[in-house]
Amino acid sequence: MLKSACLVAALCIAAGCGEIGAADLGAVPTTSTTSAAEDSEVAVDPGAAVETNPEVIQPSPPRPDGYEPTLVLSTDSGLLSGPPGQVEPLAAPLSDVVALRSADDFFGGLVVQWATGQVLWYPAEGGEGELINDLGGRLLDVGFRDGTPEAILSAEDNAIDRVQLVTRERLQLTVLGEGQELVDLSAGAGLFALIYSDDLCGGLLFLNSIGEQVDLAGPDEVSCPVPRRPAFGEIALSPDGDAYVYTEITYRSDGVEAGTQLVGREFLTGAELFRVEVGQAGDRIRSVAFDGRRAVMLRSSLDSEAVGGVVVIDTTDPELAIPVDVAPPNSVTFARLPLTVGAPVEG
Repeated sequence: MLKSACLVAALCIAAGCGEIGAADLGAVPTTSTTSAAEDSEVAVDPGAAVETNPEVIQPSPPRPDGYEPTLVLSTDSGLLSGPPGQVEPLAAPLSDVVALRSADDFFGGLVVQWATGQVLWYPAEGGEGELINDLGGRLLDVGFRDGTPEAILSAEDNAIDRVQLVTRERLQLTVLGEGQELVDLSAGAGLFALIYSDDLCGGLLFLNSIGEQVDLAGPDEVSCPVPRRPAFGEIALSPDGDAYVYTEITYRSDGVEAGTQLVGREFLTGAELFRVEVGQAGDRIRSVAFDGRRAVMLRSSLDSEAVGGVVVIDTTDPELAIPVDVAPPNSVTFARLPLTVGAPVEG
């Protein structure tokens, strides 16, 4: 049975009486039947969501007692990891190469996209990386389905693919509709949240474990005073699929960002958990991750004097933004389980 902790937290926040608890990655899954073929092409159509419970809410492997998910920063000099105030370089083979994006594999390893465009998996046992993708596109996230981690990748012709890390089996998850362009995607508990842009202001969609749209309550419809500027930017599901965070953007008449808010919602009901300003005029949020309690983001600004870089938001006190003293990376994420590859370099 799915937990209701996030919904309770939403009610308490509205009344000023509580806090959002840390995600419980040992939750018991709820299941329902599936019917679509695994490799079917499903064009993303905002009006075609199926009225069904999310298919197979799958818990991630449980966290060790006392483990606080650590940051993983992809930089021009490899990967850094650690608590917000103590990020350190990871050892070879995860150092000294430009890393564009990374995601943990749920078992202590990492999936990394290097500047060459190649996506490699570094299993928990260590050693050299194993090639997952050399076909272009970009790493979007790592999902966990049927006890197996899988890399979620953009592909040609507006498609999004899933590649099982162990078997390398590649299947199509979905295809964006004509005129739509992927902005961001997040995977969690066998589910997917997807943001796209179009000729208006884009949208936010939810997909089940086989790529069908799921009819869930999400953000209210937004107006489009500046066409072709997506109203939603980055999105991140909690690993247990209970909640998600996303950025909501307003624009000046010239198309430059006027302001950005980070919004947290309960997944099944859409109940708003918090809303906090994270970007002012000219600020851009380029990467967001969420561990169920903390959100981390990468903020840049057109104003050279503005404060940018990596910022951590604790959802128990969302007004408190914690800057991370590190050169701005290319992307940010969390290690949802302790990493056993790339031990920090000895000082």
